[in-house]
Amino acid sequence: MVLTLMVTTISGMACSSWLMVWMLLEANTLAMCFLVSHESKTSMKSEKATMTYFMVQILASILILLASSTEQNMLSSTLIMGGILAKMGVWPAHLWYMKMINLLQMKQNSLLILMTWQKILPAFLAMSMSKNMESETPLMMVALVSLVTPLTMLKSNLTTKSIMALSSLNNNAWLVMAISLSTKSFTAFLALYSSTLMMLLKTMNWLTKKSESTGKSFWYSMVMFGNLGGLPPLTMFWMKVMILKTLMESNTSTEICGILMLSACIMLYHYLWTVTNESTASPVKSQNQAILNKKESKTYITMILPMSFVSAYLTMIM
Repeated sequence: MVLTLMVTTISGMACSSWLMVWMLLEANTLAMCFLVSHESKTSMKSEKATMTYFMVQILASILILLASSTEQNMLSSTLIMGGILAKMGVWPAHLWYMKMINLLQMKQNSLLILMTWQKILPAFLAMSMSKNMESETPLMMVALVSLVTPLTMLKSNLTTKSIMALSSLNNNAWLVMAISLSTKSFTAFLALYSSTLMMLLKTMNWLTKKSESTGKSFWYSMVMFGNLGGLPPLTMFWMKVMILKTLMESNTSTEICGILMLSACIMLYHYLWTVTNESTASPVKSQNQAILNKKESKTYITMILPMSFVSAYLTMIM
């Protein structure tokens, strides 16, 4: 099924016909539904997650097909863009996306695929559509509202899963912003975000398995969530700096750049607050275990630092 997802995504990016794109989107949806159902077959949430994903994707595909079959005008282009963004889980069609993240388990590959690979084809289509639209203002407005929405849902007692869902919605907004700027910005942001998220999920899975014997490692979680939130000088910090730099060079208003920076700071604060609460809830049992966790955390830190330098270099040349 993973191979089917890859083939349909790559083929969809190469198609010039909306009918073929629609067919590939449907094949992609069925493959993803099968993957979610197969990985969650022992869970009572399997049918709910599969049906939620299927219904949203089908409705969005129907909207794209109907709008693309009519005369090309501003309304049809807006409807197509709406269907594409709904597939990505961007505001206002974000509730299904957050629900899917909460239903799936961290150990499932389908969660990582949903939050990374499944955004590639819709994002590519959105980028193609934005080039044909007279104004990018609607896309910018969607991105800004998607930035603000998770901020209104933040609470002091969020779980790790909840903060991941809000984080993904927030990063969706940064991705849409990158789409409206350039192909380089979009590709670099999605690649580094996917790498960061993959490392975070792998780390959280490892901590879950080890929590009974060694306790949760504060530094593991702090570095991983800090990176996802854009903590300097880690990877995602430089990517967000790159997007802000590109926005300022394109004469974007200071207010928009200010909202981006403010939302990033608020989300980072809640990332670190949640990690601190989760980590202090399960203290390390012995000094030897603390030393072991410290040594193991250095491994992950050394994995992130090279990625940080790569993203800094990309920032310089773009």
